[in-house]
Formats: sequence, C-alpha cells, structure tokens
Amino acid sequence: MKFRDSVVLPYDDRVDRFLDETDVVPWRLLKARFPGITIRELFNSVAPSQINRLVADARHRSEWYRPPNFLTYFVIDLPENIDTEARGKENSDDLVKALSELESVELAYFEPEAEEPENNSNGIQVIQDPDMPLQKYLSVATGGIGADFAWGIPGGDGAGVQFIDIERCWTRNHQDLQEHQAQRLWGEEREQSRAHGTSVLGVVCAVKNEFRCRGIAHNVDAVNVVSWWGVNNNLANSIEKANSALNPGDVLLLEVQLKDPLTAKRVAVEIYPAEFDAIQKAVARGIIVIEAAGNAGVNLDTIVDAEGNSPFAVGAEDSGAIIVGAATATSPHVPIATNFGSRVNCFAWGEKVYAPTSLGPNDVTGFSPNFDGTSSASAIVAGAAIVLQGIAIAQFNRRLDALQMRDVLSAPVTATTSKNGLADGIGVMPNLEKIIQQGVLGQLFS
Repeated sequence: MKFRDSVVLPYDDRVDRFLDETDVVPWRLLKARFPGITIRELFNSVAPSQINRLVADARHRSEWYRPPNFLTYFVIDLPENIDTEARGKENSDDLVKALSELESVELAYFEPEAEEPENNSNGIQVIQDPDMPLQKYLSVATGGIGADFAWGIPGGDGAGVQFIDIERCWTRNHQDLQEHQAQRLWGEEREQSRAHGTSVLGVVCAVKNEFRCRGIAHNVDAVNVVSWWGVNNNLANSIEKANSALNPGDVLLLEVQLKDPLTAKRVAVEIYPAEFDAIQKAVARGIIVIEAAGNAGVNLDTIVDAEGNSPFAVGAEDSGAIIVGAATATSPHVPIATNFGSRVNCFAWGEKVYAPTSLGPNDVTGFSPNFDGTSSASAIVAGAAIVLQGIAIAQFNRRLDALQMRDVLSAPVTATTSKNGLADGIGVMPNLEKIIQQGVLGQLFS
C-alpha cells in the first residue's frame, strides 16, 4: 500500500505504534477487523536517507523525473486465515477495499509472487565439453546480435561497465563465472531457481576461458546479483538495492515476471506501482534497466493494472526500461510464447540459447543447449547494452543514459526485424555490427 505523498510516517518498525497513536488511519479498528495484520516499510534494503539521495540524484540528472514519496510505500502482512472464505472471517479483498477508501491512502493492492520468465523451466539437458560455436546467437551470420564483431572493437567486451542481475539464485562459482567473483548484495537464495540464474549470467558475461562458453560481455568490470527472495523482501525493494549499487550508465537486468491482477497472465513487472516507481527512479539516474516482457503470449496493450489503468498502452506513463520479447532462433524470427505490444522495445532468441547451467550448488560444469523464453532474450539484450556502453566509454569517454541506450538498441535501421516487422509487437533485435559500422555512437556524441 502507499499513503499519499504528504503523509509523514516513521519509516521503520515504529510505524505500527505510531499509527496506533495517531489518526492517520483507523489502525486499531483495522487490526480488530482483520486480526493479525502487521505493517512494515516496503523498502528496507537501503536506509531512508539513501532512498532520498537516490531520488535527488535522479531529479538532478533527469529534468523530466517527477518522483513519488517513496517513504510512503508500506507492506501489510496478512495471517493465513485472513485469506480464507470461511464464515466469520474477513476476506483479503475486504482489506484492500477498506484501505482504498481511506483519505490518507493513495493506493492499496495485492501483488502476487513473482517468478522467473523462462518458458521451459523443466527438463534442462546438461551436456559436457561445450564449444562456443554452439552459441549461435552471438553472430549476425546465424541470425544473432553480432557480438562476435563487437569484440574486435575497443570496449566491445563490456569493459568499464557494472552489471547486476535480479532473480532468486545462481551458481556464482560455475567454471564459466567464477572469475567475476560476483557477490549477492541482497536477499536470500531459492534452490529451485539456481539453473535459471546461472544461465542468465552465462549468457551475459561467461568469462573467456578454456571452457569455451563465452558471454556477450565477458569482460564486464563488475558482476553482482540481488535476490528478491526471502523473508520481508520484495521485488521493488530489490530494485532499489540494485539502483543504490550502480552508477549512471550501468546495466540492471530484471529476470522476473508477475501475474496481472485481473487475468493472472504473466506480464512485465512494472504493471505494479511500486515496481514501476523503483524502475523509473533507476532510469532517471541513468541506469539502463532491461525488463522481460513475460511469457503469456498476450498483448500488453490490453492489460489493466490494479488501479484500472492500462500501463503498457500508447500514452501511458513511461518507466524508461527496455522491455524485451522473444522470438525463434532462425530467420525469419517469429514471436514465440512471448508477450507483445506497443511498449515492447526489443526481442532476441527465445529458444536454443546455449548457456551454462547448474543443477545444484556443487554443479559447476553444467551447460544447457536450450535456455529459452523471455529469460534468454532479456539476457541477450542486456549483454548487447553492456557491449555498446563499453564501446562508448572506450572510444568517446562518454556513457549513454538509459533513454539513449533504448533508442539505439530499438532503432529499426540498425536492427533485425521479426517476420512481420513491427506489426509483431516485439520490437527489433539489436544488430551490434550494424550499429558499430554505421557509426551510431559517434553521431550521438558529436
């Protein structure tokens, strides 16, 4: 829930007692009607003073940015019995309604548990002794993004850029990842998500070594991870933590999808207000945010959020993130189990993506031939963004901001289109070779 921006509350564990003693909301009555509810701050991964500093930095860097009061976002935790339909029990929908009717409350909604946006999360095939030629998404010659061409350009291996991946688990000491010495900056790990996170990191930044599976941005300066999993944790909170650890021009990947409140279809995470606000603040600071479109095969333009708005339709407020759809590996690229719509900026391979994987904490040698869905596609686009930023730093001593990067990656003139072009609603696939050869960055900084 979010109170109105003008409401001033302690942003710590004193808030429950404060509400008991004031008339901001009838908190004692709500606790009597819904026994067992508790309230806590939504953003606890960074201190309130740092939240405000990030807002100030975003406003300084982006004149267009109009931030909400982040210190009015809270979470109400519900006891299990509040969600039952048993006689004599209040329903959780009643709590949302009761909160929404209060003058001091700007919005109240239920946010479902998030999940990884991989289309085929089961039956991962592990093969040994991989070879880089199996990673055909690296080359334009095989319908990929032209990363192999970019590697011949100073900075084209991702040097100078920091990267953070947000999801739930990784094997960070995998043989193709351990040299990065990635740190988990926040959250807990969920074992069932290990394979997914390991593949994502591998696609983006597997190191150049004798094991031959090479990441798109294999020489990135720093790789770290943030988990949204764990007690009293949430996705918006994790985005805020990642934002605080990155500098303008760095890259943040959101390997998450959420169910929309009406249809329960899996969609891009910014459908919910807290996630949208956290993403937009990061973008305003110059952080390049890559966001999976989700794997429901629905038109995002038709999706309605908890407040009855259409957050992905033309004319809706823009978070500034790069939203990524998925397509077949072979040309002509056809959308494959992906969400689509006017807000989707880019696509990449959503099948047959060869990448490291891990089936347990001690599995540091596994590889998968078919990482897929908008998970693989988003990882590919994140790698492309890091590569371009590395080139900008090396050649021009400049950094693209988030909106500039989105414009460059999604420009049809230097990209690969899907089978039906923009009519497919999945944007375009970046072609790093074309972007470099046509001097796009030089034109941008001239």
